[in-house]
Amino acid sequence: MKKEIILSKNNPTVVRLAKLKSKKHREEEGLFILDGEKLFSEAVEYGAEIEFVLLSEEFLSEKAEFADYVTSSLEKIKSENTRVLVLGKNVFEKITSEKSPQGIITVAKTIDFFEKYNTIYNNDSFYQKPRAAIMLCDVRDPGNLGTVLRSACAFDIDAVVIDRGCCDVFSPKVVRGSMGALFKAPIKLVNDAKIEIEDMRAHGVHVYAAALDREAVGLDKLEIDEDESVCFVIGNEGSGLDRGVIDACERSVFIPMAENTESLNASIASSILMWELFKRKRK
Repeated sequence: MKKEIILSKNNPTVVRLAKLKSKKHREEEGLFILDGEKLFSEAVEYGAEIEFVLLSEEFLSEKAEFADYVTSSLEKIKSENTRVLVLGKNVFEKITSEKSPQGIITVAKTIDFFEKYNTIYNNDSFYQKPRAAIMLCDVRDPGNLGTVLRSACAFDIDAVVIDRGCCDVFSPKVVRGSMGALFKAPIKLVNDAKIEIEDMRAHGVHVYAAALDREAVGLDKLEIDEDESVCFVIGNEGSGLDRGVIDACERSVFIPMAENTESLNASIASSILMWELFKRKRK
């Protein structure tokens, strides 16, 4: 596969790809960045539509074996239209968001997660019992979102519902934090969490808000039958869940903690809740 060499930071393609650090330009272009060797391999394995592969000159000389793997992988998946660009060090650094980049960036087409339970390779209906889901509302930290996606795959969660108040699922920090889980987790983006909760409940899903209010029950006391579909809802890192979202849920649950502790990180709380659902699946 032919490699193009670009040594100027002002090259139009370089300028275009550097803008993908911005959510606005990712949405306009329908492209996102995956930084590193592992994410290239994940993109190939799960059938992402790869538009560009960017290699630094240093990577090409020091990791020739992996560079050959890149070429053979693209040939194997018949990605004839993928452009492979070899970039000078300063040019590569203009595009990467990493402090210590490995020297390879994959640029792939975004996946349509809006209003459907979808993975990059499978489009599936959630309403098959019993099912397990997690919903995120106004989770703004990309690291938290990436970790939730990674945990969702580890705990065999059937859906990760993300409302529009959350950070961009295709931001470089989310992609990096998910460690490839972005390709595997069944994600659904929704405009209105309350409407989605009402729809879930209408389909027989038990939806529980992770919130500490008067009627909240401890997670260790929550009784869930094996044949029930369940969704836990997690809110913003600082302010938690909106009152309207809590009221739309069937009831509230809290994670018991030691005294004199304030709260858990959103991704940690999500992981604990998902582990509870995973335990039920393993019985």
